[in-house]
Amino acid sequence: MRYRCVVLSLLIAACLSLTACGYHVPSKKDRPTNLLSLTIDTPNNDSYLSVLLERQLSAFGVNIKQKNGPQLIVKSLSFTHPQPVLFNSGTSYTVQHTLTASWQLLTHDGTPLSKVIVTTQRLPIIHNANQFDTPSIQRLTYRHLSKRLAQLMIYRIFANFSAQQKAPGVTHAAQS
Repeated sequence: MRYRCVVLSLLIAACLSLTACGYHVPSKKDRPTNLLSLTIDTPNNDSYLSVLLERQLSAFGVNIKQKNGPQLIVKSLSFTHPQPVLFNSGTSYTVQHTLTASWQLLTHDGTPLSKVIVTTQRLPIIHNANQFDTPSIQRLTYRHLSKRLAQLMIYRIFANFSAQQKAPGVTHAAQS
């Protein structure tokens, strides 16, 4: 009986802590009302970034398969992992991994809705000397940076469509 009370109390505390921080499942009410559909075109449509963008936008109720709506064009995507930038006592190395995307929002007929936006995410990682720059570390950092980049891109997309919603007839490219 006491065990059930403790478990129930912990469950209630967990639920209250999630609601207190503002956590909620993405829904249609979180997106701008004028963003109903969006076509995504990336250099590699099977890339982790492309899949994340599709999943997250779909969770917000955006139709990503419709071809006659606005377009998100990712012009370039580059992942760099240069040589170590800082040596720590000879046993570990600090490397800065970078994921950069150059992208633009267009109308269905190709008119720019935004200027070309270059979004960069960086992640400095301290590597053990034995694990320096292994393929598994590269995959892990690429996935982590892709998640952060997708969130930032969606934030910028929503900001662009919200600005259009407040000032109809004026594109964001004309405003900036």
